[in-house]
Amino acid sequence: MDNAELARRVEAELRAQGLTRAVSDHTTLRQIARLLGAEDPRARERRLADLQRELAGIEVRFRLLDEDVS
Repeated sequence: MDNAELARRVEAELRAQGLTRAVSDHTTLRQIARLLGAEDPRARERRLADLQRELAGIEVRFRLLDEDVS
């Protein structure tokens, strides 16, 4: 993947997360891209699917308010 394509993918991922790019060094950009999964087009989808499975396994309990309010 060339630097221009990598930069486009990083920009798209950052936009999707509501962030802006402040790095212009290509080596650092490649490291960020690897962390964001931009080098693998399916990485974001896999990461989101993993998070959805993890969230599905979390049990949340709320204590109900006492309805006997005087």
